[in-house]
Amino acid sequence: MIPLVGDWGHAADNGHDGLYRYYAASVAPRLLGPSAMEVPRLWKATLSMGVGILRGSEPSVRCMSEALAAIAGQHSMPTRSSRSISNFKIRRGDTVGLKVTLRSRRMHELTDRLIHLYLPRVRDFRGVPASSIDAGGSISIGVRSLSVFNEVERTAPEPCGLCASLTIRSTCGAQSARLLRRIAFPLIPQ
Repeated sequence: MIPLVGDWGHAADNGHDGLYRYYAASVAPRLLGPSAMEVPRLWKATLSMGVGILRGSEPSVRCMSEALAAIAGQHSMPTRSSRSISNFKIRRGDTVGLKVTLRSRRMHELTDRLIHLYLPRVRDFRGVPASSIDAGGSISIGVRSLSVFNEVERTAPEPCGLCASLTIRSTCGAQSARLLRRIAFPLIPQ
């Protein structure tokens, strides 16, 4: 298990300053526009998992929930079906996924670990295309296997993946791309 980073991402073990301190000291002054409120910033990080074929197995769903809680550092919330779909054998109120929303310190810690630890461990990873940034400036990344996360025990069900969405508060996608490049996010140019 990796050492958890402490105060705003500062970890004495790995020798690099946390993401928040780096953003405040180096990134924000360079992205400063006519107003300090226009500086793009990370707003929230959302991790989500679909339960899929393991929906009927309560121990597997609990194991997935524990794995997501270990990655995020806080408990996950089940997402439930709003209506019945007979073709998929889903009834209204069934658990169809899990999600957790991180803000502030935990969001910065997770983003720092995502950039420096998790994404480099993904097999055949060459970067995230810049076209993944939507019009609002947010970016979503899918990870097929939980094996890249150090916090997850090997008892987690294998066929489950994870979607990480970083919501960036900015006026356009170009500002978000500049912010992500400044914090060393592995973006591939278009």
